[in-house]
Amino acid sequence: MRTARRFLAAAILAATAITANATPAAAANPTHMPVPAKGRGCDYQTTLQTTLRALHEDPADWSVVDMADDPTIAGVTRYPENTVRMNAALPCDLIADVARHEHIHRVQWAVFGRSDAKTPLEDAFGGDEEVERVADCGAIQLGAEYTYYLGSDPTLCTSRENHAARLLNDWWTAHQAGA
Repeated sequence: MRTARRFLAAAILAATAITANATPAAAANPTHMPVPAKGRGCDYQTTLQTTLRALHEDPADWSVVDMADDPTIAGVTRYPENTVRMNAALPCDLIADVARHEHIHRVQWAVFGRSDAKTPLEDAFGGDEEVERVADCGAIQLGAEYTYYLGSDPTLCTSRENHAARLLNDWWTAHQAGA
């Protein structure tokens, strides 16, 4: 498994050697999460648990918390414990999409995490914005209809970001199959 992880890390590093000119501008007004109307009959926990099952995630690593101190945060992956906190105020329409994004962060950390900081991820992907953009591209590949950094336009993913996200998704699938 260690050899496979090193190979994947090397492939992703090669795929994400991105210059500033190769990255499209982020979606407009990236500091505010849109608030779509709540879906009828949508239950937060049911939606989250269904999404986590589909992603082959361990629900024990995920929690729903009050983020009143910063309501613009939809979810956050905590390093180095690699756990996820989802905002309890998140509209039901966005739960699955945010979970997919945070899932990609967990996979990024599983492949690149080597310390108690996010630095290895930033080094691997070319900065914090690229870490986020690759997570959005991976979430879109997993079916997300909206992402925080790219909005709802999957064409904003560069070919390198899509490639890196695909490698991460493929690694997770193989990892879950026991490869």
